[in-house]
Amino acid sequence: MATKKIIPKRRLEIKLDKLETLKTPKLGLEQYPVSAEAASEILYMAGFEHNDLDGKTIDLGTGTGRLAIGATLMGASNIVGLDVPHLFDFHRKKWETIQVDLYRITT
Repeated sequence: MATKKIIPKRRLEIKLDKLETLKTPKLGLEQYPVSAEAASEILYMAGFEHNDLDGKTIDLGTGTGRLAIGATLMGASNIVGLDVPHLFDFHRKKWETIQVDLYRITT
């Protein structure tokens, strides 16, 4: 991570829980939301136990963006979120404000 931010895990979970979720997830695309609790646990393990938020961080099938946004809150830089085209507009505005690169996946 560029500069590790020590954000308490509970505070990270609360911030992630406030993110907008998909109103009509497509189960055929396996758009299952990651809970804020699970996302904060994953991010803490990745960031503090394994140092995996250093360098480029890629969130494949980003969905609500909880993992990519949480990585940003923890100080990661150079973050990329990938998802299908119909979610591109869902993410674009909120991600531009936190400087996460978002790419469309075309099939």
